[in-house]
This record gives sequence, structure tokens and C-alpha cells, in this order.
Amino acid sequence: MKKLVTNIMVTTFISLLVLTIVLYLLHGLTEINYYNFYTTLGINIVIHLGLLLTYKFESKHFILEALLDITFIIVVLITWGAIFDWMPALVLAVMGVVIYLIGLFLSIARVRDEIDDINKALKRRNRTKKEEKTP
Repeated sequence: MKKLVTNIMVTTFISLLVLTIVLYLLHGLTEINYYNFYTTLGINIVIHLGLLLTYKFESKHFILEALLDITFIIVVLITWGAIFDWMPALVLAVMGVVIYLIGLFLSIARVRDEIDDINKALKRRNRTKKEEKTP
């Protein structure tokens, strides 16, 4: 649960950052109002809960899983975009893919750090076992 909440908060921050950049480029807006914040938080909650369901469909192919995730995200974004009268669907789709890729790279970096920590712990354990065996 803690990981889910953390992921939602991180994704919301990245979404707001990307949204700010897009709104500035499209409309010259330099600030986000409460409406943008709460709808962005709400859609990130929906997306992460939906992604929990897509994770149940495991595949040997990473690209197939990523395409399923991205398709789900784009469908949710376009649906919510139509309901809340957001920006054009193409802009929402591009934003969704960019945010997904940023999150993916952050996950890869985190996993790489965890692997390094595990490898260091294994090396320490092996060294102590060797030291215990030597008389």
C-alpha cells in the first residue's frame, strides 16, 4: 500500500510538471489552479489502480506489457479528457506516454540500485563465510 501511494504521488508530481510545461507552450499559462491539481491527482489514482489490474496479465514479452499499460493509460486520459473538457486527445496521449516513460526510467534506476545493494550484501556475506572457514 505504501508503494502504491508513493507511486501515485510521484506520478502526480511528474504529471503536474509535464502539464505545466504543456500549458505554458500551448497557452502561455504559468500556473496551475486547484482544479488541475485535483483532477491530475484523481486520474493518477485511477490509472495506478487500473495498472494493478493490468499487472495480473503477465507476459514473457516486456514490450507487450508496456503496450498494454500505455494503451490503458491513453484510453483513461482520453476518456477523462472528454469528460472534463481538457486539451486535445493527441496532446493527452503524448503526455501520457512521456509520463509513462519517465516513470519507467525511474523504476529501472531504482531496480538497478536495489540489484547493486543485493550484490554488495552477497559479496560481504561470502567474504565473512570465507573468513570463518579459514583457521
